[in-house]
Amino acid sequence: MVTLREIPKRLLIINALVTGIYTVGVLAANYSAILIPELHRLAAAGSSGMINGIATVLLTLFIDPKAAIITDQALRGNRPYGDVKALVVLLITTKLIGTILGQVLFLPAAKIIATLYGS
Repeated sequence: MVTLREIPKRLLIINALVTGIYTVGVLAANYSAILIPELHRLAAAGSSGMINGIATVLLTLFIDPKAAIITDQALRGNRPYGDVKALVVLLITTKLIGTILGQVLFLPAAKIIATLYGS
């Protein structure tokens, strides 16, 4: 039986956070446009691409390489195949948690974006 100890906790936490950012990136940017003066609304709404770009970079730098290393180690026989199965299940689970976390981050993210563009 594969235990949770075999999968890095930091990887799972970062996956949940990045998914939360992806979940609210577009919606928070568009909602922030309502909160600021008309002069800056287009810039605030357009920031969704930058937010999702940052989330993509975080995913590429922190999550994909570690998942690839774990998979490669299993293919080489240095890790049990069950670790890869556990990794996939845990990454899917943390994506679901990240989506729920995104609902909590929505209003604070919109207010932060409005503050950055509204001043």
